Amino acid sequence: KMKPLPTGKNTEVKDENFLIATMDGQIVDNGKINIDPQLSIREDVGVATGDIDFAGAVEINGSVQAGFKVKATGDVHIKGMVNGGIVEGANVYVSGGVQGMSRGMITAEQDVRASFAENATIEAGGSIFIEDVALHSDLRAGRLLSVEGKRGLIAGGYLAAGKEIRAKTIGNQAYTATKLVVGVNPMLQRKYQETCRSYA
Repeated sequence: KMKPLPTGKNTEVKDENFLIATMDGQIVDNGKINIDPQLSIREDVGVATGDIDFAGAVEINGSVQAGFKVKATGDVHIKGMVNGGIVEGANVYVSGGVQGMSRGMITAEQDVRASFAENATIEAGGSIFIEDVALHSDLRAGRLLSVEGKRGLIAGGYLAAGKEIRAKTIGNQAYTATKLVVGVNPMLQRKYQETCRSYA
């Protein structure tokens, strides 16, 4: 007698003998085989977890430590901080803020939201929203770059946006060099410059 296949969520039977996934995700076995489109990490992304490369959304309850990478095709939600790590996703949300340590990087196809950015490199095809301060950071947004909550301070670094940069305060009394560029999508501009150099 044929034993029925343990068909669960987001799976289907093919040719009676094969159980296949109907979408990308991780396998969850609870008596039945399910495919979960979201990966949940209970701790920091670091030595214990290694790098994360996932086809779907990723939720991290801790932080992303220096030297480690999180790559997802869906959104990335980080409840802690990004401490010099590398994060790539559709949208990236960082509750604790970004301390780039001049080596980490966040790249999003759409938007990035973080409580603060310090010595960070952030690129977003859409918009970047920083709640408190952006200090000595390289921030490039295809549309809007906003630092308007709490102190709303931009001091130091290079900030570029395709349409608009908003902040309560730009620069400080120490005359820290702060460069702002508006009007050209910074990612397209860089690609154009790289193309020109390759044909030079």
